Amino acid sequence: DYISFIASKITLERGVSVAVDTMNATGGVIVRKVFQRLGLNPIILNEEVNGFFPKGAPEPKPSKLTELRETVVSKGLELGLAFDGDCDRVMLIDDRGRFVSPEKTAAYLLYNMEVKKGDIVVTTVNSSLLIDEVAEDLGLKVVRTRVGHFYIIGEVKKLNAVIGFERSGHMTIPSLRLFDDAILVASKILEVKSRTGRLSEFIDKLPKYFNEEVNVKCSDKIKFRVVEEVKNLVSSEYSIETIDGVRAITSEGWFLVRASNTEPLVRITAEAKTGEKLNELLEYAKKLVIKAMNSLKA
Repeated sequence: DYISFIASKITLERGVSVAVDTMNATGGVIVRKVFQRLGLNPIILNEEVNGFFPKGAPEPKPSKLTELRETVVSKGLELGLAFDGDCDRVMLIDDRGRFVSPEKTAAYLLYNMEVKKGDIVVTTVNSSLLIDEVAEDLGLKVVRTRVGHFYIIGEVKKLNAVIGFERSGHMTIPSLRLFDDAILVASKILEVKSRTGRLSEFIDKLPKYFNEEVNVKCSDKIKFRVVEEVKNLVSSEYSIETIDGVRAITSEGWFLVRASNTEPLVRITAEAKTGEKLNELLEYAKKLVIKAMNSLKA
């Protein structure tokens, strides 16, 4: 069965103190049983499955993880884990109660997995350059895809990559299973934790980047043309990539402008080495989007 499958893939060297938020969703049925089989006694928040989701939609984003963060800190635990509604995404909290981005989670796994020079890491166009620095340090190659776990899984399979992930929390480790099985990924994180030191100390040693995503409301009728117009505006000034929208690489960092596939929005992601430069890039990209929208409405 599923629990035996995970137990056959994961071996912890010692117990790990962990809090888990299953957000009143499907994880409440199985997570405790899996972690107990691995020899753990997890603290589980919002374990009762309730389709009315009394605390809101089961979305493991930083703004919804206050209870988990406070539990980890107040009880002196080693880490926290939060699952989404159908357990294909997991987010990590370190021992200081800080949200750990998927890029940092991937770095944590890569530094503690068997990888060899030339191995491939697959991620999306909107992920941090942090992963590029980590890959360079380990002699790995980063390949970027369009946003969406479907694209990640396909590229991981095609390139025989060692890991694939996106910023929303989808992750696959194909040596374990070619699928975004968040309970299995979380179990692997716990295995690594059982033989390493404080998670916060690892996080603090990673390169520092500031990134943010903002949305601009834009009609479905013109949103893809807006992105095309932004590409025209920046293509002569910056090095650009057009895997998904337009990603412009500047001397200060990068920004990405892409149309949402599901909502009437244009999404802007930017990243820089300082908060000040990040804000400048976001403002610049926003102005470009608004300029493009106005030109198409004219």
